Amino acid sequence: MFARVAIVLALTLGPGLAQAECFAAAAGGSCGTALGGVAVSGAEMTVKTVRAERTTPMYGVGDTLPAGQYYMLINREYYGLPPIDGYWRYYRVEGRVLKVHPDTLTVIEDATSLTNAAF
Repeated sequence: MFARVAIVLALTLGPGLAQAECFAAAAGGSCGTALGGVAVSGAEMTVKTVRAERTTPMYGVGDTLPAGQYYMLINREYYGLPPIDGYWRYYRVEGRVLKVHPDTLTVIEDATSLTNAAF
């Protein structure tokens, strides 16, 4: 019974608990696979790593965004972005924030470095 409760707690509270210690193994049981890519079996732990390839951004300064494909950010304060002080808007494009002219959708500047941890 204790082993089942420990596994449910480990899966509910996140992979950090499963990585630190397997409660069921301490009680004499065995652990299955936990969330987050960490496989725990008895006292041994194996960490799964993921490799991400760096890609070149599709849109740079001077490029034109396709109409209707990307969204304008309307909650700039939440992301820590400075106020809009000209005739441009912030757009979220492929994990980046771009300053874009609202009529022509021309990219003016990459503003991703201005965002906070919420982005």
